[in-house]
Amino acid sequence: MILVFLSWNSLYAQIIGSCGTDAAANLDIRNRMMANREDPQLSVYRSGGTIYVPVTYWLSAKNDGTGRARYINCLINLCAINELYKDQGIQFYIKSINDLNNSFIYDDPSSQFGAAAIINIHKKNLNAINIFVASKANGSSPGVLAFYSPNDDYIVSDLNYVNSNGTTLGHEIGHYFSLAHTFFGWEADTYDCTVPTPLEHFLNGQRVLVEYVDRAKQYSSNKLHCNVAADGFCDTPADYNLGFGFNGCKYSGCAKDPDDVPLDPDEANIMSYFLNCLKYFSQEQKDAIARDYASSKRNYLKTPVQTALPEVTEAPKNATIVSDGFNSVTFKWDAVPNATYYILEYAQVSLSNAATYKTFLLKRTDTTLTNLNKGIKYAWRVTAFNATSLCPKSTNPITFTNSNFGVATQDHENNISGASVTSLGNTYYLIDVSASSSQILRFEVFNLDGRLVHEEDLQLSAGFNQFIRSMDQNGIYTYRLRNKDQSYSGKLFAY
Repeated sequence: MILVFLSWNSLYAQIIGSCGTDAAANLDIRNRMMANREDPQLSVYRSGGTIYVPVTYWLSAKNDGTGRARYINCLINLCAINELYKDQGIQFYIKSINDLNNSFIYDDPSSQFGAAAIINIHKKNLNAINIFVASKANGSSPGVLAFYSPNDDYIVSDLNYVNSNGTTLGHEIGHYFSLAHTFFGWEADTYDCTVPTPLEHFLNGQRVLVEYVDRAKQYSSNKLHCNVAADGFCDTPADYNLGFGFNGCKYSGCAKDPDDVPLDPDEANIMSYFLNCLKYFSQEQKDAIARDYASSKRNYLKTPVQTALPEVTEAPKNATIVSDGFNSVTFKWDAVPNATYYILEYAQVSLSNAATYKTFLLKRTDTTLTNLNKGIKYAWRVTAFNATSLCPKSTNPITFTNSNFGVATQDHENNISGASVTSLGNTYYLIDVSASSSQILRFEVFNLDGRLVHEEDLQLSAGFNQFIRSMDQNGIYTYRLRNKDQSYSGKLFAY
């Protein structure tokens, strides 16, 4: 069940960060917003209490399970995003946090196989805003922090931008709910003070008007120019991507509109690129978000209806360890009122030790580890939360020295809740498996004569797992996935 933004400005010393939702995607987004605005069924805005919108985080790792973002960062990040959206009666809740072992996604979610795997998962899980977290957002564009795909309706984020600064994913969720950049049309252009400001851009054969400073400027007898130019909003001042590479929060450059009027952009608007300054959405942007949520395109976010759960107000108490005097140690804590989930974290010496860091998402108030390294100091903590009460309530890090015991989790039920194999083309295929616990699953492939042509042991993590493999030759095969209790089989088409 369950979601960084090293703050955008932290990258400036190395590379200028940007949103990977390009001009063509923004055109589609802006057109959807305008269609919503013209729909009379969406003209009455929602009133009443808070809307709770589901979010699912897909935390990818390499095939061997290494490199994954931390569960705790999902809570920290969504807590920050909720602050950005609370003044419009929207709060996001955790639908689920899923582990995803897939090197194609982790190494480059924008690659052919990475994107194909993401689309396959997304189509099977149309019940939340799906956010896929990887080592980078786009392998061929290292400055991209995150992006929204309007064609396939999912979000991708660099794992370093799932943290306490909610503006990166808050920005992408804005795209998801039909908001274009405030500087739409200038994504691929740099304003040049020595060249007259153009009147328009052309994207995919469609004209995009350049915005003027004057909010009262008429486009036609019944429309303002600011309602049809750029992002289509009259309360977001003209901006020609002036924040890109600009570190301050008060623009003082040379940009002028086609009437030779100096620009005064809104540096704090979340859909701009003044990355150090982002704070809010304009009222017209909020109205557009409300319309998009009300549209039939977003029906899958509305069922079942989520209401606020009672708040988790305190960290777990009486967090202790108990050893059996031989080779195991049990981590225990008191149940926290209203908490339905706990995140247990531990590592050697310090929780900042990424090489030895481990984490578990639990519904119970204890767990047992065996074979911890002897004579080693460990640090651990536990965090309580529920689906709508996300801001972490964590114990302070607790340390102990494991002088008598020995790193493996104790196996519990080895249930497989779903498994499938899907062809991807070019003889590649995708294995999807959902498991209740960490375990080994045997994978076997047979030709039509029944001869075994491939076998391997798949290392599963608790949650959702993916593996991409390929056959040496085209053909029709059968497969079997099995553990000691269950078996799944079917046909595999390699083409």
